[in-house]
Amino acid sequence: MSTAADKARAKAARIAVTRPAEGEVTPLDETPLLIPQSNDSQPVSVKPIRISLDLAPALFDQLTEWRTRAARQLGRGRVTNADALRVLVRLLLSDEELTARVVASLRRESGS
Repeated sequence: MSTAADKARAKAARIAVTRPAEGEVTPLDETPLLIPQSNDSQPVSVKPIRISLDLAPALFDQLTEWRTRAARQLGRGRVTNADALRVLVRLLLSDEELTARVVASLRRESGS
């Protein structure tokens, strides 16, 4: 019998490899999945890495409202924070202009 942790790991693995159906593909979803290329002979981890993020309540509310609008545009019941952040990371890694904008914003916010 498997434990709750085993079931959670299996579910996370299924979610990580799930692709949207053809009818659900949007321009945001068309960003290629970037897989780091390693010349090392060490095995590459396939286990998803969990991150956490603290947001100010007002910023969280704005994100929640944005996710609701995005879900409606996509015809989905919801868009999760994880869905949105995965796409944003892929866009950030593949779009040099977006990367420059983010770095400039980080510079302004940190005052350097």
